[in-house]
Amino acid sequence: MMKEAHKLYSQASDACREYAEINRRAWARLAQIQLELAGFGLESATRQLRILGEARTPADFWAAESELWAEYGGRVNESCRQTVEVISERREQVMACVERHATRPESAPRQRKSAA
Repeated sequence: MMKEAHKLYSQASDACREYAEINRRAWARLAQIQLELAGFGLESATRQLRILGEARTPADFWAAESELWAEYGGRVNESCRQTVEVISERREQVMACVERHATRPESAPRQRKSAA
């Protein structure tokens, strides 16, 4: 019975880790879209993506996002914020989509000149 309990615990633990990674990637991608739409430069966007990508839970993400919002004086586009909020309300659908596409190789980041 202990072996079975340990096995189930191990499987649940593995599933939680996998979900956390999928969740982290989904939030990082949303942050990337948000930053691109907001028109930040590449260097600034990279720093912000790192901060947002390190968030482990939605609460961590929103805390980091709020700090960045304050730091950049509200320059993050309000419509982007609303888009992220709508997507977070449909979390199950988003996560199902992320899971379906998780096996796709991530494309190399495109570098483009930022508009002055």
